Amino acid sequence: MSVSLRKAVALAAKQYPHVQAARAARAAGRDSARLARLAYLPSVEIYGQLDRATQNNLGGLLFPNPMPVISGPVLAPSAASFWGGVGGASISWEPYAFGRRRAGVASARYEALSAAERFRLARLRARTAAAAAYLALLAADQDLRSSRSDTRRWRSVDRIVHALVRAQLRPAGDAARVDAELAAAQVAVVQVREARRKLAYRLAERLGEPNTRLVLQSRYLARNVPPSSGMSAEPRPGQFPAVRSAAARVLAVESLQREISRQRLPRAYLLGSVETRAATGPVSPAGSGPLGASASNWAAGASVEFSISRWLRTRRRERIARDQARRQRAHERGVRQRFEYAVRGAKADWQAAWRAAQIIPAELSAARIGEADARARYQTGLATVVDLVNAEQVLSRALSANAVARLNVWEALLRWEYLRGHVGPFLRSAARARKARRIP
Repeated sequence: MSVSLRKAVALAAKQYPHVQAARAARAAGRDSARLARLAYLPSVEIYGQLDRATQNNLGGLLFPNPMPVISGPVLAPSAASFWGGVGGASISWEPYAFGRRRAGVASARYEALSAAERFRLARLRARTAAAAAYLALLAADQDLRSSRSDTRRWRSVDRIVHALVRAQLRPAGDAARVDAELAAAQVAVVQVREARRKLAYRLAERLGEPNTRLVLQSRYLARNVPPSSGMSAEPRPGQFPAVRSAAARVLAVESLQREISRQRLPRAYLLGSVETRAATGPVSPAGSGPLGASASNWAAGASVEFSISRWLRTRRRERIARDQARRQRAHERGVRQRFEYAVRGAKADWQAAWRAAQIIPAELSAARIGEADARARYQTGLATVVDLVNAEQVLSRALSANAVARLNVWEALLRWEYLRGHVGPFLRSAARARKARRIP
């Protein structure tokens, strides 16, 4: 599959599993906030029942239990049975909750906000990781090209040295030394090729296409660098999703703490009920109900509830909530500190990468001149094989550094935009790279 940098970033934001999981968590947070708001509504229960039972009954009182209870006057024992039924509705509403519901809704809303920020963070990380993996694969391509060029150059030197050795103009040890350097260059090609294969797998995994062979399109990034003014304004903590998520979590646990503290207070309810019963028993009143007899009732009232056991449990839960709030505030401070340190490091990396990209071309030019001079002097007998090998090694290091210098600038810019909370400016800079300054 042929993939550009922009396409790679888009695929990662859409298909990476962590992003999909964060998107589901965000949806769950929104639904939880909607559920919390239902606490303001009254509770309405509609019920109905149809049964057939014997009419035997005993006077007395029973505590609530799961066994059915026959209602009505005491009659003589009998095995006769009759039909009965009941239907109705009840309503219960807490008009004032001393701020408990408001705190619960606020806690759910802040949790939903935190989940939304975590989704933004997961999406940002997926896009940034895909772009970084893309740049790493481009760097591996450049490194592989440099290693192959290095091998070809060592073969050329090897032919020259062996010709001089056969002509008995150089000792056999020179040929052995150059053979060793050629073998090392060939081994380096194998190692770089394997490292590139692993980076290709990593990029495919970041795109959600682990079994797809990728062909890179945006190779122009290895030829150009963004302008020195490519960095945007300095990142602020309020822009970064991780900081925003931690701040929302602090507000959520503080709201939860307020909700728990309100649970110690009494609870007052307005109650209402309507009910219709029907039966065919021998003492059931005559009526026009569906079973031949009926009785209807309605009721309204108010109740106040205060639970000692709930009050004791709430005190313990308050302590736990205070500890959680302190832990979350400490976590937020840690996130902010790590963000500030990351901003300083990203700025230093950008400055270092930009300066290196300006200096390395001069180093490469000097290394090429030195290598050509060392080769000429060795052929005329004015230099030893050590001088030749040293010059070749200096050129190899310069070629390797030059291969990735420009990509290091792009990577530093990507990290900077990541800390600003989005990679859009990085992608726009990459799209304008064809017109940017080219370093030879």
